[in-house]
Amino acid sequence: DLTKTKKFTLSDQTVKVLEKFEGPVRAFAFYTKKQDTTSIRILFNEYHYHYKDFDFKIIDPDLNPGEVKNMGIDEYGQVVIEYSGKREKIRVNDEEGITNALIMQSSSQR
Repeated sequence: DLTKTKKFTLSDQTVKVLEKFEGPVRAFAFYTKKQDTTSIRILFNEYHYHYKDFDFKIIDPDLNPGEVKNMGIDEYGQVVIEYSGKREKIRVNDEEGITNALIMQSSSQR
């Protein structure tokens, strides 16, 4: 991350959360072709850097209505986190929102 404020560097708290995971984590972001996906891609890449079993996919809701219905998406820009057979849908697609969803996922496994 070369930004002055380290905008795309994950916090120590997030890194600690990721260290507790075992097995694949999948993230799906629902953006149209007209929306800028640069920030979410960079953020997802940071998660993948710290947890190699974190994979992500950007899905165009207009071109994939079946995925939208399957994941219960009701607005553009939503993110779905999948872990251990469970899904968490979030509307806040920043580090805090994604990490909170991961925490919810990991705590539901206990």
